[in-house]
Amino acid sequence: MKELAEVDPHAKTIQLLSANPLCMSYDKLAPILEMINKYLPEMEYIYGAGRVTDIRNKTVEQLKSLKDMGLREISLGVESGDDWTLDRVNKGYHAEDIFEQCGKLTEAGIDFWMTFLNGVAGKEHSIDHAIHSAEVFSKCDPMLVGTGGLTLFPVRTLPARIF
Repeated sequence: MKELAEVDPHAKTIQLLSANPLCMSYDKLAPILEMINKYLPEMEYIYGAGRVTDIRNKTVEQLKSLKDMGLREISLGVESGDDWTLDRVNKGYHAEDIFEQCGKLTEAGIDFWMTFLNGVAGKEHSIDHAIHSAEVFSKCDPMLVGTGGLTLFPVRTLPARIF
């Protein structure tokens, strides 16, 4: 933070990248945001990425506190709103959990966007994946829904290498 403050002391936006900062408890994340604000007092907008399960361990009051410290937006790697698909990829939550945790973000005033992963349900379940995701995402009212694609290829046995 000291180095960043020397390079750009008037920075107003920062992204917490390289992993998942929201998996930390409030007690570990809050001091990081406080440090950002200490060294960059003009900071207005802190952005981070996370999972639905990361919000479970934070109360609405804690989320509001993080917002007051500058956390304004979270990117959630939701991938699907379909319970069958969520189970298939072991996300550790279901559609109702997505709605509940996003409701906490909304109540705290933190903007969020969600990702939808095309292809993750496979050909046989893609329609249900799309429909249920659209229902859940619409119900959550994110600022944006981004999408990515996943293509699964059959496993091929590669020839053994001789060393």
